[in-house]
Amino acid sequence: MLPARRQVYYGKLVKGRPMLVALDLFPVFYALVRGRQRAGDYRREYEEGRLSATGKRIMDRLGA
Repeated sequence: MLPARRQVYYGKLVKGRPMLVALDLFPVFYALVRGRQRAGDYRREYEEGRLSATGKRIMDRLGA
């Protein structure tokens, strides 16, 4: 399975619906979904429970 092999992100990014997102596209997709102003605040989104730990790790590693 792709998420288990860490080839994609699997989570609820849009309206609570599960979806797969390619890791290289995750920061762009996150910015589109959350809006440009909020895309830089992914750490706050994580602290407030709106971004999963996996999503935060992806953003951290990609330097978003």
